[in-house]
Amino acid sequence: MFEFTKLLDPVALGAAAGAEGGSGASGLAIVEEEVNKTIKALTEELAVIRESSFQQEGNIATASFGQGNEANSLATEHARAHGVVVLSLEKVMTDLETFLESIQEAKRLIRESDEDAEVRLHSVLVRTEDLDLGWTSTDGNLPDAANEPEGTDV
Repeated sequence: MFEFTKLLDPVALGAAAGAEGGSGASGLAIVEEEVNKTIKALTEELAVIRESSFQQEGNIATASFGQGNEANSLATEHARAHGVVVLSLEKVMTDLETFLESIQEAKRLIRESDEDAEVRLHSVLVRTEDLDLGWTSTDGNLPDAANEPEGTDV
């Protein structure tokens, strides 16, 4: 069975991401991997539960609850509980799939933001690469610190 606590403990998950050097999109890749493992485990569990064996093997005959008026009610609630388990797992699966889509969208946005930042940085570099900030002398060499007036930083 899968350890769902990995998804419920963001501190542990964040520590795992940090241990892997994960931040930004790479950290999300680790989370995405865990969500994929969980979805796979849920898919396998739901396949087993959806088989008729779950309802048949887990079924308790009404007579087994006794002869009193509460026996029918108890048998009905027991059968309903089986349905609730299946429905709950299906909803968890739907929520995880939605969460996975959000992770993938976040990774896409991070990647786009990084690419945009790279383009903007390159643009700034191109505009400023020929600026003379006084770091070179007229002959193209670095100024000689010995020839600078006292108290001037080079």
